[in-house]
Amino acid sequence: MEFHRVVPQTAINQLLNSVEKPARYIGGELNCVVKEEKLRARAALLFPDVYEVAESHLGLKVLYNIINQHSDFAAERVYTMWPDLEKLAREREVPLWSLETH
Repeated sequence: MEFHRVVPQTAINQLLNSVEKPARYIGGELNCVVKEEKLRARAALLFPDVYEVAESHLGLKVLYNIINQHSDFAAERVYTMWPDLEKLAREREVPLWSLETH
C-alpha cells in the first residue's frame, strides 16, 4: 500500500507567495538529504511546532541522520504550519508536505 503523496510544486508555490516567511517551508538547507530513488521505506518525521523551533531539536536531527545513513531508507521532515499558511492550505485542501520531496 502506497501512502506517499507528493504535493505538486505549483500548489506549494501558490501558497508560499502569500505567506510572511516562505523559506521555512522549502527545504534545501545545508545537510538536507533528498532521496528520490526506489527505497524500502520512507519516514516522515513530524514535529509538532514550527520550523524555527523544530530545527533546534537535537533528537529530531539524530533520528534524521540515523535513518538517512541507510541507502534504502529515507527520513523527511514535516513541521507545523504557521497560522497564515495553515489557513490558506486548509482553504485550498493542500496537505502538509515534507521539506525534502513534498
